[in-house]
Amino acid sequence: MILDGTVISGLGAAKNFVKIYQNKIKQITGFLPFAGTLNVKLKSDFIQPENYEAIKSFEQYGKINLIKCTIENINCYIIIPEKSRHDNNIIEIISEYNLRKKLKLTDQDNIKVSTNF
Repeated sequence: MILDGTVISGLGAAKNFVKIYQNKIKQITGFLPFAGTLNVKLKSDFIQPENYEAIKSFEQYGKINLIKCTIENINCYIIIPEKSRHDNNIIEIISEYNLRKKLKLTDQDNIKVSTNF
């Protein structure tokens, strides 16, 4: 499945949470995540599939779900925090890279996210 969207600026809080979860994320993904997320506003609401990896540690912050995806052949994960402040049409993506810098992305750039569901 291909998700079409537009790069947007986030709220700035994700970097702290990615740092909190980074060791658990590494256990599942195999990479140490960059402290931050790439925020993508989709053309329609994102419906979370059944097949995902869940991280249930650090319950005080809520669990997060990870869904494998790729952007321009870079392995990434859509990260879905239980306590998100985003609308349902906004997804956050983690990678070992700062995706904005690696892919030279700015706000309003169109982007395609490939998933296996």
